[in-house]
Amino acid sequence: GLPDAWQPGAGTRRAAGLGEVRLAGGAIAAQRWAEVVEPTPTASMVDIQQLGGFSISQIEATGDAVARDAGLDAIELPWLLAFLAVYVLLAGPVAWFVLRKRRPALGWLVVPVLAVLFTGASFVVGNDLRAGTRAAHGSILEVGAAGTRATTIIGSVSRAGADGVSRFPAGWTAGAVDNSFFGVPGADLSVSSDGTRTEATVPLAAGGFGVVKGSGPSSAESGDLVIEARSEDGAVVGTIENTFPFAVERVGVFLGRDGDVIARIEAGETVEFELAGNELRSGDPYAGPETRVWPRESGYNGNPDFTSIVNLGLWNEVLLASGPNARPRGVVTVVGWTRDFTPDVEVVGQGRPQGRTAVVSRAPVAAGTGIAPGAARRELIRAPNGFELPDDQADLPVIGGLWQFSLPPGDPGALQIDIPFYMGRIDVWDGTAWVTVDDDLSTRTDAFAGDPAQIRSAPLPAGTGADGQVWVRGWLLRDFPFDGAGLEIVSLEAEA
Repeated sequence: GLPDAWQPGAGTRRAAGLGEVRLAGGAIAAQRWAEVVEPTPTASMVDIQQLGGFSISQIEATGDAVARDAGLDAIELPWLLAFLAVYVLLAGPVAWFVLRKRRPALGWLVVPVLAVLFTGASFVVGNDLRAGTRAAHGSILEVGAAGTRATTIIGSVSRAGADGVSRFPAGWTAGAVDNSFFGVPGADLSVSSDGTRTEATVPLAAGGFGVVKGSGPSSAESGDLVIEARSEDGAVVGTIENTFPFAVERVGVFLGRDGDVIARIEAGETVEFELAGNELRSGDPYAGPETRVWPRESGYNGNPDFTSIVNLGLWNEVLLASGPNARPRGVVTVVGWTRDFTPDVEVVGQGRPQGRTAVVSRAPVAAGTGIAPGAARRELIRAPNGFELPDDQADLPVIGGLWQFSLPPGDPGALQIDIPFYMGRIDVWDGTAWVTVDDDLSTRTDAFAGDPAQIRSAPLPAGTGADGQVWVRGWLLRDFPFDGAGLEIVSLEAEA
């Protein structure tokens, strides 16, 4: 019942979309679990620490970004301090100097009058700030073979004290959203469903702002970002077809920590892309690709641009929710942005919300000419200090970890491993034992001071990867965070 392209054939496993098909050979029925159960991927410590590769100081919390789209703004601190300073001066030193030689008793009248006047001014300014507010959203559309799933963060402003009520389609779930700048208004959130829709209510006082998150299958728009990717002439190349009825802008194309940007893809348009797969080209193996793809929005060369169509708070939601599968090697991840999508959500009394949407699509790198850098899927399996070194190297300042590489379909041919500068030793599993293919630890006892983009290569034993998998364990210098950026399985033909 499987498509021909998914049949394992002579092997025991075959790549199938974003997963794989494996032949168990009766091991499951016989409960020989060690033969079929493998370690599951773990998230990169670098991605966890940097929230997807960019500093928390460079992004807004998602709720805060939605608040901006809702038109909600706070008075800037200098103006607020000036307002308070004027009030304190008038109610204090000025009133005292003016009244002390005339009628000091008038102070009992002047100070309350000043308080009333400044309170009125505060009310007028605050009411003016709320006058232009509207319901807003920040949405994520994740498209794929199983359909489109939407995650929508809804922000609503109470102008006169009414609660924020959001109605989601049937089959959706709803919950609270942490919102760092405006507090956490979801503490008293109530959710109900009558079978035809899900309704979430956030209690709000006048001028309050509430956010709620809903997710479920999307029927608001039909479309896809259809990706075709393959390994060819030492690079990953392909096309992206936009079948949505709207254009997507500032389109990020990611291959692990490598990335590029396409300015715009019109509705119905197909564009080409090419990724060399070099994760270390920035000179920093731990700088997230977002800083190269969206430098203005990430604040790479200055202050972040929060007015852009790119909402890094939303992309951060994708990274944290997807964990190690957010943008792995071997999978092309495309992220396009639009303001033309309106989620199938109603905010009672405020209509359909407007805002920014991230459209996310993924596709594996298919068989092509050889295996280019980034074409093999790399997953971190165990870290750190997962393995011990031989006694003669036991005191070296290194940590060890394990990676699993899944190769594109087809005969991999002769393979080699590309080793980043911060790794000192690499072993490969040959089916029965670990084989050391590169050992540079004896010369790497001090902190590395060379070119961070430096790569060295080592051939792999004949027959490695014949079943589509390569297991690699390596040791890294402790001076660098644990990750694996730059570690690649490539074909000798592709490198040549």
